[in-house]
Amino acid sequence: MLDLGPVLADYTEKRGYPPYDPRLMVRLLIYGYTTGVRSSRAIERKCVDDVAFRFLAADQAPDYRSIARFRRRHLDALADLFTQSLE
Repeated sequence: MLDLGPVLADYTEKRGYPPYDPRLMVRLLIYGYTTGVRSSRAIERKCVDDVAFRFLAADQAPDYRSIARFRRRHLDALADLFTQSLE
């Protein structure tokens, strides 16, 4: 089980438009990296064309800006999550 605490801790604000579920974004990034899809634009395309990505994204299609912002915002936490996923 991955520790998503550092990522989820950033999403306590109740105002504004709700972001994509952080767990969904982490799933997309980890799966993308393990399958060699590292570009935010490529992940966006895969969420439309690839069945595995569509399943992991719960049939949602985050745009490349959302994916890139999420990755940039949680860069340190994602590094730890990648290490945890390898263990």
